Amino acid sequence: MRIDTLMSAASLGAASLITGPTPANEVASYCFAIRPYRVTCTGSIRIGSQSYPVSIASRSPTRLFTLKLKPLSEKRKLGCWATGGMPKAPDCDGYMRSQTADMQVWHVNMVRALHSASIEIGDIDMHYDRIYRLVSVCCVNMWTTDVAASWPGRAVRIGDIRHSLMCGPAKDFRDDWARECRATFPTAIESNECTLEPEPEEDDEVPPPPDRPTTPPATMSWEVFGHSGTCTWRKKSVAVQRQ
Repeated sequence: MRIDTLMSAASLGAASLITGPTPANEVASYCFAIRPYRVTCTGSIRIGSQSYPVSIASRSPTRLFTLKLKPLSEKRKLGCWATGGMPKAPDCDGYMRSQTADMQVWHVNMVRALHSASIEIGDIDMHYDRIYRLVSVCCVNMWTTDVAASWPGRAVRIGDIRHSLMCGPAKDFRDDWARECRATFPTAIESNECTLEPEPEEDDEVPPPPDRPTTPPATMSWEVFGHSGTCTWRKKSVAVQRQ
């Protein structure tokens, strides 16, 4: 089952649509939102001489964040930032893909690891605690997507969100288990066997956009709403395309 992942993108402000010389400090900003859902990914991992079936379930909360492009900056030229109080934005990295006299098109990859809500491991006769700890530290569900965004901010093209279970060296951990991860998974392994289902929105999360149906459709969909100055929902749609 695929999810009604409600992810939207909008261009901030009309100033970026003005033709002519582009100020060096101009920023193209795009607002993204993902509605809450649950994803369960399964795979098989090998620890020592034994293979184990693994299932990890994660919940992705409502996420509201902004992608900003500032190619003429001498420092960071692009990045993603969460709206105040929202969960972390994805890690964003990219490069300029094409350029014309009045526009650049940037390819941006977004990646976000999801907190593991539950872990199931089958066929374990012994050493369960150690293997469970290895999986909980070294393995994670994550999503990634590719975005093409213009600078100045005129339109954005959004790809499908791809989910996977990834086990790897866990370089972000600083305890002794980081060495265990590197020893167990010297190179990352990945499984794309994932199922998704929608979750109800909590009262303290971002309210649904105006006129949104209360019953989500059965397939993944995208909705776009304009906003002014801040990354918040409004009714007016802006230019967006699916890849």
